[in-house]
Amino acid sequence: MVTDVSRRLRLSLRLVAGHSLRKKSVLETYRTFIIKIVSLGLTFLTSILLARLLEAEGYGTYAYALSWVNLLGIFSIFGLDRLLIRETSVNIEKKNWRRVKGILKWANILSLGIALFLASSAALIGWYFYKAENSITIKTLWIALILLPFMSITALRSATMQGLHKVALGQIPEDIVRPVFFTILLGITFLFFRDAVTTPLVMAFNVGGYIGAFFIGLYILLKNLPDELADAKPVYDGKNWLKAAMILCFLGAIHIVNREVRTLMLGLLSSLEDVGIYTVALRGADLILLPINVINAVIASKFASLYGNKDMEELQRVFTLSTRAILAITIPCAAILVFFSDFILGIFGQSFLAGEKTLVIICTGYVLSGAMGSVGLLLTMTGHESLAARAVIYSLLFNIFLNLILIPPLGSEGAAWSTALTLVGLSGTYAYWVWKNLKIKPLPF
Repeated sequence: MVTDVSRRLRLSLRLVAGHSLRKKSVLETYRTFIIKIVSLGLTFLTSILLARLLEAEGYGTYAYALSWVNLLGIFSIFGLDRLLIRETSVNIEKKNWRRVKGILKWANILSLGIALFLASSAALIGWYFYKAENSITIKTLWIALILLPFMSITALRSATMQGLHKVALGQIPEDIVRPVFFTILLGITFLFFRDAVTTPLVMAFNVGGYIGAFFIGLYILLKNLPDELADAKPVYDGKNWLKAAMILCFLGAIHIVNREVRTLMLGLLSSLEDVGIYTVALRGADLILLPINVINAVIASKFASLYGNKDMEELQRVFTLSTRAILAITIPCAAILVFFSDFILGIFGQSFLAGEKTLVIICTGYVLSGAMGSVGLLLTMTGHESLAARAVIYSLLFNIFLNLILIPPLGSEGAAWSTALTLVGLSGTYAYWVWKNLKIKPLPF
């Protein structure tokens, strides 16, 4: 399957390169694709180990705690990752090094401050409940809160590397180093200390892997910052940056809530076992997101640069051909997942075989959404984040409504239907506004 996916991506990107992207961009895409493939394999292995060690209920507790931390992470990152991609790519093109240095310092200080405040506040609340109620869920959540400041700065570091057009190198710490550390710790535990494993201990392993990857990523960033930044005196545009960041934060918040709300509502309206089944099915379906994430990482700064230069014809070509690349890979990936769903879910354990229909439903939604291309990314990279924010508000309300009526009777399958229908509706709204405001056809042909 990997060979077929690689071939399809290579053929699609040759078309893109012939029209608009330099060879360097295509090479960067290949590197990013390889990193994502390795990361996907490591994540898959990690998920298997987690499922085998914790069973459905324990894995559900682990996923439930991470969902809350991801929710808090929205506010600590504060939309600054997307802002950094846009500002650094545009200002590097203009050789405006003072503004680049200004946005880097301003964004990191602001994000770190928010993250420390949220982590400290949530830790105090968690400590209160930890003393009052000796709950495994509370313990796991409390340990996971340590991730917040590292998660925030890691997101900004990765965004900065994207803005510098060094996407692949910037993804190595998070996509390779972190899961390697985590997998090694889980593997040792699985082989030698299986009877002693607990959900809080596994979460502590995750935190350790994240911290190790953080310092490696910081070293990589410092080694790759342009030399011109060293002597540049930073220029700040805090008012406009804050305004844009607030919109992007809101946009990112709705996106994360849209993804995490199903897990949270499953835990509240159904059971932690259903949370575990849904999470495993989602992990399998995330294979379909691989080509989308790879291509988005490479073309994000390209979208911003082309729109900044008002080269709409070239922007249309890049968008159309990137959509073809996405569609050429997502369809065969989805087909494989659907036809071999029993085998894939069985790897995680017998208790997860109940998620077969859940996996099929999510895969269908991903393919239909991918057929419309990277419409959401195009809106945010061209300064239309307010329109994107409106779309995700509508989708969140629709998502919550679907969860309320579908989860109680259908459990994990209800959450899957909510995932698919919400995603397709959101992409359709994005596509409409892309055509209306940018006159870009959101089609693969």
